[in-house]
Amino acid sequence: MTLEHLRSYYHLSPARSDLEPKEKRRPSRSFAHLPPGRLVTRASGSCYVTEATRDAGDTHGNHRYGELQDVGGAGLSVLTGDLDLARHDCSRTVILDTETTGLGVGAGTYVFLVGAGWYDGASFHLTQFFLPGPADESVYLEELHDFLSGFSTVITFNGKAFDWPLLESRYIRQRKRPPSMLSHHVDLLYPARRLWRERLESCALKDLEMRVLEVVRDEDDVQGWQIPEMYFRYQRTGDDQPLRRVLYHNTMDILSLAMLAVRMHCIVSAPGAGHVRHPEDFFALGRMYDRAGMTDNAVSCFEEASHAEYAPHVQSRALERLGALHKRSGDWRSAVRAWIRLSKHGGDGALVALVELAKYYEHVERDIGSALARVREAMLLHELREVGRQGVTVYDLEHRLRRLLMRNSRLTVTERAGRALPKRSEKQWDQFER
Repeated sequence: MTLEHLRSYYHLSPARSDLEPKEKRRPSRSFAHLPPGRLVTRASGSCYVTEATRDAGDTHGNHRYGELQDVGGAGLSVLTGDLDLARHDCSRTVILDTETTGLGVGAGTYVFLVGAGWYDGASFHLTQFFLPGPADESVYLEELHDFLSGFSTVITFNGKAFDWPLLESRYIRQRKRPPSMLSHHVDLLYPARRLWRERLESCALKDLEMRVLEVVRDEDDVQGWQIPEMYFRYQRTGDDQPLRRVLYHNTMDILSLAMLAVRMHCIVSAPGAGHVRHPEDFFALGRMYDRAGMTDNAVSCFEEASHAEYAPHVQSRALERLGALHKRSGDWRSAVRAWIRLSKHGGDGALVALVELAKYYEHVERDIGSALARVREAMLLHELREVGRQGVTVYDLEHRLRRLLMRNSRLTVTERAGRALPKRSEKQWDQFER
């Protein structure tokens, strides 16, 4: 029996030498449904690039694109806390957003779409780099690198934690040097949280888009969790029609991020121009100014927040901050005024205010009787609330009360009758507790 008969009898497949190599067919890539663009083709692959322009007078939400010209380093330094930005020329700034095949940063996660927007003084330009397939990544990254070399500052939203590290990892895996010409990276997620987390439940870009910029996307938009599957389907079938919605999603992200930068810059540059209306926002902005060392601006914002009768939780926190700022600057009259207002609110804030008033009357006014009254009032409030604020304990209050009683017992009869001890100077006050 021959070998061929044995294979036929046992239903065996032909010998490997008889097999013809199967040709792995790659589905043809289509770009017909994507925005008009150009296909960059090189020996190692291709990259699809789209370009669009918006006039300076056009609007997105409640701002014009031309307002991007006013976004400078001074405002961005207040937002981010990066003092170097105040001296940096932000005229060459690019706004960046990416779409990826997943949320991880491993080898299997590709950045298949990068959107970039910038303002040149006359119009807003939007460029999108699309990766046709994994085999084209080398050309795709080279094209993106050449583009980014013309900018010195990048603005992203959560880009420091996700977009930029993932892009750098893709360059490293392709044995290419990541873009290093960007001297400053402004991630607006963190200042956005500091500005609006007091008022908004979510500070995701889509929520800020609706609640702050008053932008509503149309039905062409797609949810972020759907994007990876749409790209994988394109890799299997070559049908680019679903990707039209992905590029629209990326376009809206770039436009909204640009206008969010404008809005945040307007808020820190001119809070009294109507860009800030809610007491929670005034309070958050005051903390941001205080962090940047702009005490006068911080006081103005806390004053606005302190008059919000319909938001007592914000009002009490603003009064506490006001008292601390005035105390730090030596404006005792304003500090006492803030503490007296705060003491009438009750709660933890009143406890802090009473302790601060006790310190003031003891060390500045040298009025031991008033200091004793404030401590007793604080102890009563602490007892009624059962639990005090962290940092103000029953032990602290009792210790302060004993010390004040001991000092009071040393006073002469004449001093008790109304002659106060001489006030301490500011230099002497510095030696006491703050």
